[in-house]
Amino acid sequence: MNFGSDEGETLIPTVINGKSFTPEQAINEFRRTGQHLGIFDTPENAEAYAQALHNAQAEYLQSKGLLPQSLKPGWGRRGHR
Repeated sequence: MNFGSDEGETLIPTVINGKSFTPEQAINEFRRTGQHLGIFDTPENAEAYAQALHNAQAEYLQSKGLLPQSLKPGWGRRGHR
């Protein structure tokens, strides 16, 4: 997920060490640790990077047999099924 911060549009994880976080929890974790996945100039650039990162991770997990073949990279895109 991404949100506007003092530095720019900040991309933060919502799953950390296998635990899912709500948006509020993820922001609190960022504020506590400073951990982020990148800081971008626009929300669109943050979202584009997040999608590319998601797809790369899905492809990696699929290649290792850790993701079912039915879940193809890109499944999380808006309007994509």
